[in-house]
Amino acid sequence: MRKLFATAALLVLLPLAGRAQETPKAEVFAGYAYSRVEGVHFNGWNFDIAGNLNSNLAIVGSASGGYGKETFESVIGKTETNSSIHTFVVGPRVYERNTKIFTPFAHLLMGYARVNSEINNQGTPATTYTLEDGLNGFALVAGGGLDIKGDSPLAFRLVQVDYIMLRSRDQKPQGVRVSTGLVWHLGKRPQ
Repeated sequence: MRKLFATAALLVLLPLAGRAQETPKAEVFAGYAYSRVEGVHFNGWNFDIAGNLNSNLAIVGSASGGYGKETFESVIGKTETNSSIHTFVVGPRVYERNTKIFTPFAHLLMGYARVNSEINNQGTPATTYTLEDGLNGFALVAGGGLDIKGDSPLAFRLVQVDYIMLRSRDQKPQGVRVSTGLVWHLGKRPQ
């Protein structure tokens, strides 16, 4: 079974290995994102647009959103916490395009972040309450990933891992985001 799988993988990947990698003018990424910030789990999305200045350097604009929900029961009732985090960041991204199939990259992006939290407690009339809070501030996203090039203008972002740091007032939450999805290559840059 292993030999069959290895042979099938070679037949699929071998035609891609001989292709020279062209640099697109722009790239658009859209995909799923999982984040963990200060112990809270978020499921959401990640979207970015990269304008390639040359084969190894791009300027990136990125937006992401994550949504978390936790529920637990206590003596005073059922408590539900809804949280969300959104980042809007820009900055440079560097690529290594000398490989035929894989495109590794790294980036350092800075901009704006918004974190919202809502706590609802349902219990007796004396213990029922809702609290809401929001946090706006500076966001830093540092990380990288690996794209797998295909025969079409589409590529697959196997993984993108980012360290996320937020700063506002006396709050300094930080965490990690892992994303995967599709990359659309738009146009071609002259070599």
